[in-house]
Amino acid sequence: EGFVDAFAPQPVERKVVERGRWLFSRPATLRASAWDWADLESTFPRLDRGYPNIRAPVEAVSSAGDRIVDSSHTRRIAENIPGAHVVTLPNAGHQITYTHANEVAAAIRRAIGRRPAPTR
Repeated sequence: EGFVDAFAPQPVERKVVERGRWLFSRPATLRASAWDWADLESTFPRLDRGYPNIRAPVEAVSSAGDRIVDSSHTRRIAENIPGAHVVTLPNAGHQITYTHANEVAAAIRRAIGRRPAPTR
């Protein structure tokens, strides 16, 4: 099951799978996802060109076992955004906001803590 693969190697509760299957199998969602995947390869190079201009604190959280998005995206962020901080979670899949919520929250707190003080 593709939806279960998004959580691998972590287990996922059956009710989450059922809810996800309902949400992601809606025609509008399937269409939007298909458009996203079709446009992905041409979009990343355009995004990459803008990375050096980002001055906000960036925390890129990657998953060692992500079967949906490979680590090359995180590598590009790390290589091209000045001061980007990269964390790779071992034993994690694509759905880290669900399976590793504490680590994701910690990354957000780190980014907030690194933002510059407002100027007046």
